[in-house]
Amino acid sequence: MFMGILGLLLLFSIATILAVGGYVLIAAREIRNPVRHSTGWALAKNFPASPNEVQLNFESWQLDCPDGSSLPIWDIPANTHAPTDDVPTLIILHGWGHSRIDSLQRLTALLQANPTMRAREFRTILVDFRGHGDAPDGPTSLGDTDVDDVCALLKQLNTKKAVLLGHSLGAVVAIHVAAREPERVRGVVALAPYDQLITPIASSLRKRGLPTGATTPLIASLCTSKTHLSRDTHAGAQRVTQPLHVLIGNHDLICPPATAQTIAQAAPHGTFTLIEDCEHSNHHLVAPETIADALGALLSEPQAST
Repeated sequence: MFMGILGLLLLFSIATILAVGGYVLIAAREIRNPVRHSTGWALAKNFPASPNEVQLNFESWQLDCPDGSSLPIWDIPANTHAPTDDVPTLIILHGWGHSRIDSLQRLTALLQANPTMRAREFRTILVDFRGHGDAPDGPTSLGDTDVDDVCALLKQLNTKKAVLLGHSLGAVVAIHVAAREPERVRGVVALAPYDQLITPIASSLRKRGLPTGATTPLIASLCTSKTHLSRDTHAGAQRVTQPLHVLIGNHDLICPPATAQTIAQAAPHGTFTLIEDCEHSNHHLVAPETIADALGALLSEPQAST
């Protein structure tokens, strides 16, 4: 009888290990390969699938990344006759699971929010991160190589007047890019940034009612490198000498508002805004004027503050 009980316990232990292992692998795979908000997805959802559909002229081209990969770009020219080199450039960086389709929706909401944005005397660049939208097949890097990609984008644009607007993953990327490229970036507006990658991973699992706890570090370790997992946005913000505006919703269940506030406080020229009645991804719908005012001030600056 004892041997029978021992055998059952052994089978139960094996089944538990297999179940936990399967859950960890599936969760990691979903995080590395989110549903793509591609052109086909936009058409199926009846969302604008290109800037033309919201009356914005644009050009499409491919960004050449440092490792030989390429990323799709929408390039919307400024509404001015001034030479391209004389106008600032707004670069919009989307969050995990989103794409330049979502960035376009964010842009259209902001263009109506204040006079500087409505005048559109700035160039706008929308990009799909790796593993998102219409980017080539492959998983997302969750920010690991995205910083290098955006730095390459700045170099290819050859601009010293870039303003970065990032959401969640894109906000974190924007902060690290600004720290690395102070001569090319004049300021950052960061919507819902997080401290370390494990924070949104745990929050996303919890929001879906999935187990967290001890399995979360295992899932995170399968998603990216150990070095990237330990990268802290506070440290990046400390090196941002340009203006850094951090905004977050008070009902954000993915990135804690208190953490976003400490990121803003870490920057020499950081400001923090808590948006009431706002969640993780709808800042541009709840408070477009607040975001547009921050962007407008940076886009109209004759020179980046230091």
